[in-house]
Amino acid sequence: MFKVRHIALVVMVFAAGCSEPTTPDSNTQVFQTVDEVAAARRAQQQKNWNQSALDVMREERPDISATPASDLAIVITAEGVRQRVDLNSLSSDLTAQPDKIDLILREYLLKQLIPFDQDRLAHMNFDSVRKRIRPMLINGQDVQEISSQLGSQAPTRTVFGDLYWISVVRWDGTRPATPVGPKAVASWNISADEISKIALSNLAADPVEGTFEITSFGTLGRIGTLKPKTDPAILLSPNFLPAARTALDTTENLAVLLATPAAADAYTDLVARAEQGDATLDYTALRNAYALSDHYDPYGAQTKPLFSAAWEAFQAKDCNRAVASARHVRDQLCLGPDALRGERLPAPDRRCRRCRPRGRNRQGPREIAARQRRRQVDRHRLSCGHAERGRLRPDDARLP
Repeated sequence: MFKVRHIALVVMVFAAGCSEPTTPDSNTQVFQTVDEVAAARRAQQQKNWNQSALDVMREERPDISATPASDLAIVITAEGVRQRVDLNSLSSDLTAQPDKIDLILREYLLKQLIPFDQDRLAHMNFDSVRKRIRPMLINGQDVQEISSQLGSQAPTRTVFGDLYWISVVRWDGTRPATPVGPKAVASWNISADEISKIALSNLAADPVEGTFEITSFGTLGRIGTLKPKTDPAILLSPNFLPAARTALDTTENLAVLLATPAAADAYTDLVARAEQGDATLDYTALRNAYALSDHYDPYGAQTKPLFSAAWEAFQAKDCNRAVASARHVRDQLCLGPDALRGERLPAPDRRCRRCRPRGRNRQGPREIAARQRRRQVDRHRLSCGHAERGRLRPDDARLP
């Protein structure tokens, strides 16, 4: 009986010695529930998205001040105009495509800035923007898009066909031009026709010298191209045609070919499909898109020096330099007129020691026989007119 009591007493002493004073719990996040953890992650995710949106705004529009809001939104301000941009509608897309967060935010924010810029323009004094008003060339699709963004029909003027121009305010630096919408016209208390006259008057005062360059082809004539940073609306200036005629040494009418961004994008997409070997590619569409893109070079103004260098190297039996120069031509035009017609440079002379591969790259009898069979097939396809009907694949038109 004594032993049992002793053991009980010892147990009670040890239990009393293990007790600790009550203190606040540390690392409480370990004991969070599932809902609390999800809410914390969602809050951190929204914070990161807000920061990405602010970075996009600073990169695209440094003229606008952007600050984060309390939730998934940002606040943009400029020249007394303040607007809250809600990003909650993008949460599902941002969650599903984490590798395209910047792209999704940039596309969405640029659309939200259109009405903001209209409010901003309406709050400005007309005299402060009068000298900045210029015409801008657009097509019918652009007219519909701008009208839907403005919420009403944009005041347009027809040049010819599907080509129009609208009055815009052009800013310094990288800030994009702002179309003069109905809200700004009503705020300035001036008619749209008067604004159009001001735009043409300001354009007529701009110099046209240095806006284009002339390339001569000897007895074949001359061609003029606008410089890359030149606004195509300079064509509407009354001083442009006389200056172009003087530079081209002619008194006749001039033909103008305008490349649109949509056509350039279409050509780039078709070229990418051709390089990937897409068998369903429509080569007629590729030819038409090429003629409407900024790569269009029917007279070889861009590739003439490169092609001449390749041909001179080929005549001198310098095959390495010839192939290198020919690749520069290919990179310059992707699929130029010669490639679209299925034409190709003559194959290097394998009897030439300089053209003959050496070392590990030396080809054996099987490789040489296979190459000769491919050449025979190519000659047959070209002689039968397959290339003219668009059946020749891009890899068949490559240099040997």
